[in-house]
Amino acid sequence: MYHSKDAVLEGGILFNKAYGMTAFEYHVAPDSSLAIKGVVHIDVILLAHNPGGKERTEKEFEALAKGSGYQGFRVIRSAFNTYVIEFLKKN
Repeated sequence: MYHSKDAVLEGGILFNKAYGMTAFEYHVAPDSSLAIKGVVHIDVILLAHNPGGKERTEKEFEALAKGSGYQGFRVIRSAFNTYVIEFLKKN
């Protein structure tokens, strides 16, 4: 409550801040499925153990592979929302 005067909206209503969003911005409950929990868990590990760690989309991996002199990449294995990818050498 130390900064409660900064949290007062017009009309004197207090609000909570969580993850950069006001309480009024939560229109639906967040997805708490097992798949989402797995993704969040891996994200936390990635960011905790790899300073500057970054998630990449499939297109970003393709651009990274081609920009590094590879032909492309392919997904070798996929299980529980975790993927192993292989960068392919040019022939």
